Amino acid sequence: MDIRSSTVMHANKSLTTIPSSKPSRFEVYVAQLSIILVLMQSTLVAGVPFSFTATPMVFAIGAISGGAREHRLMFWSAAAGMAFVLYALLVDVQFGAALKSGVGFVAFFVSLIYFPVLLRRMTPHTSLHFWLPQVLVVLFFILEFSQILSLKELGVVSWRLSAEQQMSTKLFFDNRPSGMFGEPSWLGLSLAALFRLSIVKRQFVVPSALIVGAVIFLSGSSLGLIAWACTLVPAFKAVSAVRDSEIRSGGTRNHSEFVGPILAVVASSVLLTAVLYYAGSDMSLAILEKISDPLGNASGVSRYMAPVYFLGETLSDSPLFGMGMHYIPDFLIGRTGAAVLPFNVLIELGMVGLLFYFLVGFAQVRYYKPSVFDLMLCLVILGGLGLQYTAFQGALVSLPIVASYLERVQASQANGTLA
Repeated sequence: MDIRSSTVMHANKSLTTIPSSKPSRFEVYVAQLSIILVLMQSTLVAGVPFSFTATPMVFAIGAISGGAREHRLMFWSAAAGMAFVLYALLVDVQFGAALKSGVGFVAFFVSLIYFPVLLRRMTPHTSLHFWLPQVLVVLFFILEFSQILSLKELGVVSWRLSAEQQMSTKLFFDNRPSGMFGEPSWLGLSLAALFRLSIVKRQFVVPSALIVGAVIFLSGSSLGLIAWACTLVPAFKAVSAVRDSEIRSGGTRNHSEFVGPILAVVASSVLLTAVLYYAGSDMSLAILEKISDPLGNASGVSRYMAPVYFLGETLSDSPLFGMGMHYIPDFLIGRTGAAVLPFNVLIELGMVGLLFYFLVGFAQVRYYKPSVFDLMLCLVILGGLGLQYTAFQGALVSLPIVASYLERVQASQANGTLA
């Protein structure tokens, strides 16, 4: 065994490899459907995000295929959720609201803990299962951007807000296309995370990077562009790995050698169109100012500045357990309802809740050992969304965490060091 193979084996010996037993086609289809459904946070059924429908599927696959470690983390997460619901009731939060938040709490950790298990089960199969969600997100954005079909105008995509709150935010959201999502930042962060996952298969990386960058740029999401930038180094490494593999195999030609350049021309055309469009658009200055100065607009202020006062109030009145689940939508919506996840968790669940989120997240990071750039992408997602009670954000965080792991396992199997 050479030094390189020995090093890879040592780096992965504490990890569970991709399952040796090939999952059934039904199991893969359920996993694929779960990835698509978990993105549908802005699609509501009776006021409940459709993304919650993915939670039972993810939980079922995780419960069957996960190990003792995942089950322990999930047990403590469920127990913590019950404890926070009880505390919320003690601080006079309504039972229905506290229970709904408790369910969301568990959904977040189901996705964070069991979603990587689902992805491990899918890995032996075709790259189509990794690419399809990304293609759907791009497709629905292009349809809305070109004014062919808008899911928001059809009423399929909406916000979980009252009629009065929707009217107050209508002008802010309607002038920026976001496809399947309620706002462009959700689109940008989701697309960057999905692109990072697709890099694992090492196919059409350059064209995909250009198309994803163009779509995020057209949406005007500064957070999305930052997240996309975090994926560029892993993308470059994936392209280099493909070239190294071709060199070692004697320059074997494959279909991507022919299709890749064609897609690169198409993707470059999309990117150029995006630049030219905004160069002559009335919105160009506003979009560029937002990207260059994220804190100089209403969205940036509500995410990072407005919560500061309420953080101080929380640390003064209830530092350990916070103000109770559902406190933000009941009392602070419109002021800090869009705050980033660490702020929202601290306000509602206190230092104990924030510590719990950190410990479970740290356990996943320690186990899967993401690269520095994947960890940066996780932090951008955590700092860009304040949806601590959703399967949506839990799944997005798990995508870059597990991507590095999948790449290491594939490299190990290619070298014959793992079964």
